[in-house]
Amino acid sequence: MNKVSESIWSSKDVVIPMAEVGHIEKIYHKSGSVDGKIKKGDLSGILVIMKHTAWDMVADTWNGGVWISNIDSKAQQFLKDWCFYRYEVEGGKDGFKEPNE
Repeated sequence: MNKVSESIWSSKDVVIPMAEVGHIEKIYHKSGSVDGKIKKGDLSGILVIMKHTAWDMVADTWNGGVWISNIDSKAQQFLKDWCFYRYEVEGGKDGFKEPNE
C-alpha cells in the first residue's frame, strides 16, 4: 500500500477513517423547495457505507452508514477528498500502467 497525505476526513460533526470506507451512495432531492433554492435532482448529501456497515433487511436500508449533508458543499468536498485518497492509495501516476505493461 502506498503512503497517503491524509487518511482521516473530518468536518465539524463527522470523522471518517478513509481506509474503512466501503462505498458511497449519492442521495438526491426528490422534490424542490417552496423558496426555489433547492431543485428536484440537486444533491442532498451522501451516505458513506463503511466496511462493517450492515444492510437492514427489515428497514430496507443501511444500518449505521455515515450521512454527510451537502450543506456548505461538505458532501462534494468529501467526494473530492475520497477520490484523491484513492488516487494516492493506488500509486498516483506511477500506479496506473498501460495494459501492455
